[in-house]
Amino acid sequence: MFQRKTIHMITEDVAIIPEGSMLDSNLYIIGNAGNLMLIDSGNGMATSRILSLIKNQYGADEIQAILQTHYHIDHILGLYQFKKKFPEIKVYAHEVEAKVIEAGDNKYINPMVNMFMGPLQKVIEPIAKLFGINPEPVKVDIKLKEDDIINWGSLSLRVIHTPGHTPGGICLHDKKKKILFTGDTVFTHGSFGRVDFIGGSAELLQKSLKKLADLEDVEILLPGHMQPIIKDGRKHLKLASSLW
Repeated sequence: MFQRKTIHMITEDVAIIPEGSMLDSNLYIIGNAGNLMLIDSGNGMATSRILSLIKNQYGADEIQAILQTHYHIDHILGLYQFKKKFPEIKVYAHEVEAKVIEAGDNKYINPMVNMFMGPLQKVIEPIAKLFGINPEPVKVDIKLKEDDIINWGSLSLRVIHTPGHTPGGICLHDKKKKILFTGDTVFTHGSFGRVDFIGGSAELLQKSLKKLADLEDVEILLPGHMQPIIKDGRKHLKLASSLW
């Protein structure tokens, strides 16, 4: 089990900072000092601690890129903090997701607001802003699509478009190293992302789960929430697809 508020090397290529407080996500780090990429950026409540952990592990003061698996607040609020600290940081996201990120569209990024109707919704939005939930427009420098390859450090990650949880959600697969980053498309032990938020689709998620279950080279499963799986990752993908 990977403990919170610490950094752990999963392989020589990948580190994890496990999700912390509520509305947070796992952060993954790939590359090396001077060439570091975050996969997802968390909820923005622990940016200083994250940078301190990275400095202790890598001896690096900066991050060069952030790849967003999707646009929800628990994965993206940290992007705004990192972008302010490192204006030159490069942002990666699927081309569909990029439209929402570049617009800073609160109804998609913070979908819980849409669960409240009428006057209550007008009250919830300013309260959310008081807690730092305030999406901002951010330029997406590299707009990704299906089968794009991201070569970073020793990893060669193929982009797999997996809509369902969000329209432009993605997974990242290194076939040679048998590593799969899954964002909120699928987790461990057969669990998978919810589809009741705006932009969600049960039909598309079912197809995405089937696509992932058909992958043959997955040993290490690295989800956006819950604990990573270091062995037999494909078994969890097949279970999720079968349970739908």
